[in-house]
Amino acid sequence: MISENASSFNNKPVVDFEGTISPDKAYRIRIDYDSEVTFGSLIKQFCEDPNAQQVEEIILGNWFGDVSEPEESNFPVDALVENKDKLPNLKYIFLGDITYEECEISWIENADVNPIFKAYPHLKYFKVRGGNGLSFGELKHDALETLIVETGGLGADTIDELAKAELPNLKHFEIWTGDENYGWNGNVNTFKPFLSQEKFPKLEYLGLCDCDITDQIAVALKDASVLDIISTLDLSRGTLGDEGAAALLANKKIENLKFLNLRFHYMSSQMTEKISALPVEVNVGDQQEEEEYGRYVEVSE
Repeated sequence: MISENASSFNNKPVVDFEGTISPDKAYRIRIDYDSEVTFGSLIKQFCEDPNAQQVEEIILGNWFGDVSEPEESNFPVDALVENKDKLPNLKYIFLGDITYEECEISWIENADVNPIFKAYPHLKYFKVRGGNGLSFGELKHDALETLIVETGGLGADTIDELAKAELPNLKHFEIWTGDENYGWNGNVNTFKPFLSQEKFPKLEYLGLCDCDITDQIAVALKDASVLDIISTLDLSRGTLGDEGAAALLANKKIENLKFLNLRFHYMSSQMTEKISALPVEVNVGDQQEEEEYGRYVEVSE
């Protein structure tokens, strides 16, 4: 969760890079607000270590004193691209392991990450946090298996780039679309491309998370062919209520799943009980009460 830094990555314990590399650990490169060293110097030192040639995973945390400043947003992308020849085995990247105490998720400024995918043709896993300025461009990648985008508000233009992406081996697709007050500006049609099995034919996990129109997504899943191939549907952290839950119950394809994640929801207790009786594993934890001004996603600001 965004309140804590990653403690494991690619089944390895995560430690902050402090000068040497051990192959049994995953390293996070970051600076503090008042660090005496620069992010660039740490990256350089990391890549000059003889063991960098064997590194498969890297986590980039706070890369500037204030990562809400857009003029520095391209720095981590440039650093990875410039050092591609020194990291020939890099396959797992987490860009933006930044907790809310370091910077609110809706304030993190990102950039066009497409150059990373071009620089690392063997990349299998890519996770990014923060939606401001985030772009994927014309994304094409034959090796990528996992793509996770965590935001407090993700613009429809960026989601449209993902809808047009060519990722033939993608197995895990997860986006947090967030709140309209922080950048989300789409509608249910924004998600339509992801509801077809033709989009990502090897998909096993579909996560349309942290969304303020989860009921509409649940209704749109009627007859969705993606339910014929995935084993996990993740609608967690959003605004699912009884209307969306009823649509899921009426959808026979839901029973093809192994796991249905509805954690953080607005279903009534009666509907929660009905959903829990589905012949699949269901997470209905963290039931919310609708407030005077409506429902809220779990992660926004």
